[in-house]
Amino acid sequence: MKRFLIVAVVIFALPIVALAAVQEFERFKLNVPEDWTVEQGELSVMLLKNDGTASFTITLPEKQPGDSAENLAAVMSQALGGTMPEAGKDGVYTFTAQGGQIRVVIADEGAYYFVVSMFGPATESAAFDAILNSIEKK
Repeated sequence: MKRFLIVAVVIFALPIVALAAVQEFERFKLNVPEDWTVEQGELSVMLLKNDGTASFTITLPEKQPGDSAENLAAVMSQALGGTMPEAGKDGVYTFTAQGGQIRVVIADEGAYYFVVSMFGPATESAAFDAILNSIEKK
């Protein structure tokens, strides 16, 4: 009976853990909105809005010799038919594509790049900004 109670508590506690606002990963942590789901890959983390209208992906590709965040942003923007990448503070590059449906932010983290891709309608801008601003790199 005692074993059953422990298993029941663990099973019922799992959904509560999944609703936690802050989730930690190897190189960063961030706030996940309650109505979003997290999928983790080997080199990426994707947040998907439960209704399927938006996604927020963080990819951490290794830096290649002679490459730069500026070059990566230019190549990605061209591949997506995006705007000219804009340089921000601290060497962060941003661009949009598909009429603003895609927003991309690229930062040079030394041995790797921190690439954030946001896909969804303009109505998701506040959610995207909240997630983006919650990222804390380790």
